[in-house]
Amino acid sequence: MLNELATEQVLLLEHLLRVNKDEQPLFNSFMLRKDQLRRCNAALWGFRSMEKFKTLYQLTELLKASPVSDIVLYTLLEKMTFLFAKGPQNADTQILDPRVLTMALIDLLIRVCRVISSDGVETNVRRSLRKSILATIQTQFTNVYVKLFWGEIDG
Repeated sequence: MLNELATEQVLLLEHLLRVNKDEQPLFNSFMLRKDQLRRCNAALWGFRSMEKFKTLYQLTELLKASPVSDIVLYTLLEKMTFLFAKGPQNADTQILDPRVLTMALIDLLIRVCRVISSDGVETNVRRSLRKSILATIQTQFTNVYVKLFWGEIDG
């Protein structure tokens, strides 16, 4: 069940990455203009973007651990929760390119989902951590990001 959820997330995240690269319309139906895409990406990074950039780097380093331990899974979940935190928009979004950051984030989330789907250790703690990580990706990133897209399309 978790492997299927992770695979579904990978497919959706890969699609969102192609949308960001202007390789594919959103859900094969809606072409987003560059300014629409820019606003969606900026909305993800407008709050504490420098700290989130550092966290993105730390997450990348965490994924280098092989095999992934319970502690690494817990740390992934903790850092992802911070990464998706919302707050007031700041002017520091101009420092880093939100599109590049978003593509790096999506690539990282794809790798997280692949690690989860290939994790063969079955304990209650690990299963719970993997489920929480997938739920965090879906509720705090994928759903939010797709809603931003729909807001731009409808607006």
